[in-house]
Amino acid sequence: MKQAKLTIITKQPETNEDMTFTTRTECMETNEGLKINYEENLSEEDVVNTQLLIGDDTVMVQRQGDVGGNMFFKKTTTYETHYNAMGGISLDMKIFTTNLDISKHENGVFAKIDYQLFLAGSSVGKMGMDIKVEYI
Repeated sequence: MKQAKLTIITKQPETNEDMTFTTRTECMETNEGLKINYEENLSEEDVVNTQLLIGDDTVMVQRQGDVGGNMFFKKTTTYETHYNAMGGISLDMKIFTTNLDISKHENGVFAKIDYQLFLAGSSVGKMGMDIKVEYI
């Protein structure tokens, strides 16, 4: 296990509204890639346990809680799943990954993801996510 600082910047290029999430966590190298577990506090009541797996050419985000859903990214691949919104609402979610760049080095990992997001059959727009794992 390695100690790490995890920073995730979620981007909505069409609105210029970036959201930044930073936490300290532990990560572990596995045969599948770098596995990171952390908690996201969406509100005082809503805590989501999240597992992030960064492989050589894929990124998987698995959220377990009342809010959220799994997200899978692989360049030019479409992933279909469900998004659980607040209030117990479940929406069909589709992600089309337009670009995915992953760089691994001795001090950590960086992944840049660009994707098109669809909820309940409607386009939400172009999205982006920068994931930075810095070993400490």
